[in-house]
Amino acid sequence: MEGQLLSRLSSKALDVLIRYSFWRNAVQESHRKPQIPPSSPSVVECFDQSGLLLSRVNGYVKNISVSQQHHSLFLAMYFDGELVFFAVDNEVIVHRLKLFSVFKLVG
Repeated sequence: MEGQLLSRLSSKALDVLIRYSFWRNAVQESHRKPQIPPSSPSVVECFDQSGLLLSRVNGYVKNISVSQQHHSLFLAMYFDGELVFFAVDNEVIVHRLKLFSVFKLVG
């Protein structure tokens, strides 16, 4: 992982990225990409460690049921197949959207 990115991550974020190699690679790749201007994506997907939580495709929304005890270790958001947001608890690691509000993850 890039030194600049590594140096600013908490130990919890590092633990998550070490444990989930797919997400580590996705974060590394998106960290090098520019911000995405405001747009209206056709496909929006939200993931955590258990997989897809929510998707919206051309206005149709599908959400996945999880137990009330479910705790997301991280949240990843894709727009049209590109990782645009990744956070571990309240630590934002990837934020590629201009004019996008960062929200606090409750956990």
